[in-house]
Amino acid sequence: LKRAACVITESEFSRKEILSHFPFVGEDKIRVIYPGLDDRFLPSDPEAVASWKERKGLQGRRIIGFLGSIFNRRHIPELIAAVRLLRQAEEDVCLYLVGRDRTSPALDIEGLTTEDWILWEEGLEDEDLPLFYSACDVFAYLSDYEGFGIPPLEALACGTVPVVLDRTSLSEVYTGMAVMVERAEPVALREGLKTALEDKAVGGSLRAAFEARKPRYSWKKAGEELLQVIRQAVGAGRI
Repeated sequence: LKRAACVITESEFSRKEILSHFPFVGEDKIRVIYPGLDDRFLPSDPEAVASWKERKGLQGRRIIGFLGSIFNRRHIPELIAAVRLLRQAEEDVCLYLVGRDRTSPALDIEGLTTEDWILWEEGLEDEDLPLFYSACDVFAYLSDYEGFGIPPLEALACGTVPVVLDRTSLSEVYTGMAVMVERAEPVALREGLKTALEDKAVGGSLRAAFEARKPRYSWKKAGEELLQVIRQAVGAGRI
C-alpha cells in the first residue's frame, strides 16, 4: 500500500474502510470505481422461465432467492425463519438458495434446509444465472458486510426486486433500488420480503430507480475510469 501509485476500490464504504485501517494511504491515493453489469443480465423469456421452474420442481410457486457463498454474515438461518413466517399466510412461497456453505463457526445449513419448500444447490452453470434471477419473485441479500455486493444488481437487471440489509456498501449502492431492512431478525425480514413480494407500486418505483442509475454500472465506464487513473499516475511520475 505504501509503494502503490494508486489504490482502486469498488465503493465509498470500502474506501472509508481502507482509510480507517491504513490511514497512511491518504485520501488522494484512493479511487472508487464501481463494477459493471454484464450485458447478459436481462429478464429472461417467460416460457424459458416457466421451463426452468418446472425443471427445478418449482412450478406454481413464488420464489425468494439467494445467490452467493453462504457466510455467517449473510444470515441464511434468519432468512429461512423469515420465509417460514411468511408462509403462514403465503403457502405458495418457497426459498431457493444457491451457494456453497462456507460458514465459520460452522452452521448446520444442511439441517436447516430439509423442508420441502426449500431448494438448496451449491452452484449453477454461469449461463443459467439470468434464468435464476428472472425466475425469482424476490432476491434476498441480507449481509452485514459487503465491499459492494453485486448479486442484487444482477437481480435488478433481470427485473427482480432485492431485499437487503441497510448497512455498509449495501446502503450506499441500493438505497432507493431495493427494499431496505434495518435488522436481520425474522419478523422484520418477513415484512421486507412481503413488501417486495406484494407491493407492486414499491416494486415499480425500485425498478424505475434502477433503470435511471443503471449507466453508473458499466464495464465500459469502469474501464475508461481505470485508464484515466493509470494515465494520471504515469503523468505524475508515480508509475
